[in-house]
Amino acid sequence: MKRLQYRCLQIDEEPSVLAEYTRMEEEEVHARLLCDYYVYGTHVYTKESLLYSEEQTVIYVSVANDEEVISNEHVLRPSWRGVKLEVRQFKEESTYYPLLGTWYLSRYPEVMIRLVVDQIEVKGKVWIKTSTEFDENRKTFVLYVQ
Repeated sequence: MKRLQYRCLQIDEEPSVLAEYTRMEEEEVHARLLCDYYVYGTHVYTKESLLYSEEQTVIYVSVANDEEVISNEHVLRPSWRGVKLEVRQFKEESTYYPLLGTWYLSRYPEVMIRLVVDQIEVKGKVWIKTSTEFDENRKTFVLYVQ
């Protein structure tokens, strides 16, 4: 089990701990490292940099002022098994991103391969990845495509 922290970078201040996980599967940590955005509470954060040490991994983030949380849903205990990954259509200047598909995957490597590719086929159509996100509120990985 690994330790993961999200630290928020703020102008003229030391980074503050936003979230901390003391016992996380190593593969889950790796999957989260692949995400460009992190949704936590009422904010969307942009990944700025990563720090790895034997004791812990730190993801430094900053508030993404131009992004909005797309769902007020909060999942405390997921009703599904495995790892949830949504594919959503990215639309510039929009706050609504249509859901193209949802996968419930049994292992993190299955999520990671989908997060790192440049293109992905969903329902017979090839889409180009624009960004990736982990939504802590909904316990869901999200792949944005166009």
